Amino acid sequence: VSVITAAGATTNKAIVTFQAIVTTGKRASGVVKLAQTFLKLLFTTPGRDIFNPTLGGGLLRVLGTADNPAALKATGKLAVSAVQSQMIRIQAGDSRLDRNERLRSASLLESRFDPKTGTLSIRIRLTAVDGSTIDTGSIV
Repeated sequence: VSVITAAGATTNKAIVTFQAIVTTGKRASGVVKLAQTFLKLLFTTPGRDIFNPTLGGGLLRVLGTADNPAALKATGKLAVSAVQSQMIRIQAGDSRLDRNERLRSASLLESRFDPKTGTLSIRIRLTAVDGSTIDTGSIV
């Protein structure tokens, strides 16, 4: 699972596209489902869900804000941490999830800002409750 921008620029407009390789007609399961859920929450803007207004990492808010690289990196780190806590809390109440679909931890492996394109690249390692891992990431 990867998330890429179609255009990286220092403007206030950018496009985020989601891209996943799956077999037609099959649902994601295991650590792939875990990664998809994590990335969805990472990009969810808090306040968008009326039933859970604090839900989401809000990473979409950094689009087009390339004026402070240190703040962008800090926002990415805080978003990953927030989503980790939220996801663990939400999953605790869902008995239908397999152990390899439940988040144990999320570690920010890399956070890099490219001043030429104005993009923030992050790499995250997700560890499921059963110990299996998947690396995923985003370029915003």
